[in-house]
Amino acid sequence: MKRSKLIQISVMVFSGVLSTHVIADSPTYNTIKAGYLNVEGGDAGFEVEGSFEVNDSIYLKAEYATVTDENFFWGEDLELSFLNFGMGFHSSLSENTDFFTEIEYVKAEASFYGESESENGVEIGLGIRSMISSNFEMNASVNYIDLGGNEYSSGNDTYVEIGVMYTMVDNLGIYLDMESDFDDNSFSLGLRFSF
Repeated sequence: MKRSKLIQISVMVFSGVLSTHVIADSPTYNTIKAGYLNVEGGDAGFEVEGSFEVNDSIYLKAEYATVTDENFFWGEDLELSFLNFGMGFHSSLSENTDFFTEIEYVKAEASFYGESESENGVEIGLGIRSMISSNFEMNASVNYIDLGGNEYSSGNDTYVEIGVMYTMVDNLGIYLDMESDFDDNSFSLGLRFSF
């Protein structure tokens, strides 16, 4: 009797997990998100990002992020900002999971002691986004950025990004993204609105 009851409960739980996974939609590309940004070493700032789906496969994307390294040198702050805009392509791998690839123009600017210098370049990335349930999304990507470089730096970098998003109510969710190039790490935490 106990074994039969245990099997019934296991089947009910397993069916519930499967049905939650089946009713989950595919990821949305119509979003606006804003959040706190922290880079390893205590540098802090914020980010704002938006994307808009043009059709079933193509979306446009823009992002602005700024970070301040307080007391960088002799009590002066170093301010870094990044402006990205571009487009992406996505395709379904399954009912709940998409493959995506993006290409973006990048403008990076550094300000220190009232002087500023900027570099322009390109960023490309590819990854996977998946709705684990109707209110829980996960994503992972590999990205390459090339800002041209100079005599002090190559100007290019490859990094991985992993993120999760939990929808709290209707179209409003909380997200956590983590990035690493295996030398430096950063994370961002904020709100995402889907439309």
